[in-house]
Amino acid sequence: MWRMAEHTIAAGSRRAGVESDAPGGFGVFLQGIERTLRIRGTLVQRVLCAALMALLTGAALPGGGYACQIAMFAVVLRLGFCVPAAFVGIMAGFAAQYGLGDLSGCWQLPAATLLWLSTGLWAQRSSRMRMAAAVFLVQLTGVVVMGMTSVLSVAVVVLSAAASAGLSVLYDGAALSVCHRDELDGETRPLCVVAVCASLAAGILPLPGGYVIAGALAAYLTLEHAYVGGAQQAILCAGVVGGVVSLGQGSLHTCAMLLCGGFLAGEIKTQRRSVCALLMLCGMAAAGALLGGDMQAVRLLAYALPGFAPFLVLSSVQRTAVTGLIEREVPEEMTQSEAVAVRSASMIHAWANLYEDTARMMEGLGASGEENPLVCQCVQLLQKTSAAAHQVCERTLSEIHPDDDAYRRVRYALLRAGFEQVRVAYALRIAGRMEVMLLKPEHVAPVMLSKLVADGCRLPMRACAREGLLSTQAVFEQSPALEMEIGAATRSRSGEEVAGDSYVSRALAGGRHVLALSDGMGSGVSARQESHAALRLMVESLRAGYTRAQALDVVNALMLMCTGREMYATMDLCVCDLHSGETAFEKLGACASYVVRDGEVRAIGADTLPVGVLPEVESRSLRMTLVPGDVVVMLTDGVCDAYPGGEAALREAIGKLAWLHPQAVGEKLIAQAMDGGVAGDDMTVLCAKISKSTLE
Repeated sequence: MWRMAEHTIAAGSRRAGVESDAPGGFGVFLQGIERTLRIRGTLVQRVLCAALMALLTGAALPGGGYACQIAMFAVVLRLGFCVPAAFVGIMAGFAAQYGLGDLSGCWQLPAATLLWLSTGLWAQRSSRMRMAAAVFLVQLTGVVVMGMTSVLSVAVVVLSAAASAGLSVLYDGAALSVCHRDELDGETRPLCVVAVCASLAAGILPLPGGYVIAGALAAYLTLEHAYVGGAQQAILCAGVVGGVVSLGQGSLHTCAMLLCGGFLAGEIKTQRRSVCALLMLCGMAAAGALLGGDMQAVRLLAYALPGFAPFLVLSSVQRTAVTGLIEREVPEEMTQSEAVAVRSASMIHAWANLYEDTARMMEGLGASGEENPLVCQCVQLLQKTSAAAHQVCERTLSEIHPDDDAYRRVRYALLRAGFEQVRVAYALRIAGRMEVMLLKPEHVAPVMLSKLVADGCRLPMRACAREGLLSTQAVFEQSPALEMEIGAATRSRSGEEVAGDSYVSRALAGGRHVLALSDGMGSGVSARQESHAALRLMVESLRAGYTRAQALDVVNALMLMCTGREMYATMDLCVCDLHSGETAFEKLGACASYVVRDGEVRAIGADTLPVGVLPEVESRSLRMTLVPGDVVVMLTDGVCDAYPGGEAALREAIGKLAWLHPQAVGEKLIAQAMDGGVAGDDMTVLCAKISKSTLE
């Protein structure tokens, strides 16, 4: 019943979570009763709640006395969920107890009434101990029925009150396991859930045929715990639930058989339910034989057999209501070293790509001993690159922090949705941003899991593509608050088939986005080779985790040393953090860029040399925070130099065109810059418009 009401309770809890200052006097009681009537639940939920409370009426303690029903009703009152339906169930149980002449059982109705009327005094979601104290005091009123004629009767009342108070805490934990499972640790949850199951079995035992139903229930729960949670969970369930059933049956055979069968089925791990059920049956049969193998053992074993049917017949999704509450045998939390090791694998892959691109660039640009006596310096450069990689590693490791709470929440969200085969590899905060990796079957698309990951992380999350990922891996990163709409236009110099300009628009890890524009020396194929090589190496360096300064230093040194001829390329770089809008512009020999905000055009320029001219990089860096509506325009000198009217006219045109789609902005600027349709130089415009992210 709780499993079905999960979302209803959570929503109602949020609505009722803001409590005003309670008025004094009689208003306290009225306000408390009013709070309990806010969440009525669906018809099915009300029926199940009433049935549960009616069953718990007959759940008696071994020494006499009743504790389960009042404890459960206290939890229902604290949640404010289906309280009238629960009270109807209590009245139905009262009628049954009255017919049997059990005055102690009948007293549960007056006790529940008193507990309901006093809700305003104790029912606070922040204090579970107040609830336990209220249950204890209310249960002490049972002395009215039991009397104080003997020490035994007083002891029964006091022990029943103490048991009821303790059970209320366990039941409340079971409710949290359904509604807010991450609020309990992994050792407390199983005990809370098993306590509810044992109480339900105790309430079933007095019914006609209750021995059979309770035995089958205990067998089914033990089997599920063995299959999902392993031997430890199976032993816990068999010991508690099986023990309660055995006490009711007057024989320890059931508990012993469940313990043996559950241990065997949980210890021998298998993914086939039929094999698990067979192991359970063999263990129970062996225990029955060791206990004498008489007809009583055979009869009790037969009582448990119907519990195998739902385990074998129902699908994994249909059984999720039960399996989702069982602790998995897989480790609850990843250690920091394990999580960091998994995440670092992608960094190593990025570094490998960087080194390969570096070697390819050296080879392609003519790095040979005959043409260039400085080839040995390239080796030194690679060593320098390696040292920078170590710095990146140290910095990244210091920024990685495993989020164990998010790890558990994502895991439970997947279980509740029926994705039992999907596992959480890690849940990390990297530089304050959440990242999650899942291990999944190939047929499960990442888009099917995005909502569950977002719910578990309590943040907007999105699936992201990473090089080197297997088809069984899916990585999700925190969705940024901003997004970029990109447009690019380019024209080659008249008479050339290939433009010497190159541009890149690339998403980086952590919600960053890089825009880069490079103009190679001259035009045509050779210029394109230079600019493309510079951009590729720049982007791979940023992907590997290098800072902008380190990346520019690597590109500059390679272009300076790995060729026997004069060679350079401009570098215009824009790196934007889409979470915060913080943006850095880096310029090496590039012409001015422009940022349009509310109709005002701001130029971002610097007089610096291109990469490949001097041994030391002297870039000009400018930082600013972009906001939704801003437009960034980056262009090469082919557009700036050829634009009619010069820089002032270009700035005015950008301001007028900024409302258009970024692609249209680039096309129109190039069209206006071409004099009579002739391009005197390569022309490229890279435009980006900032907007708020549209979260699905």
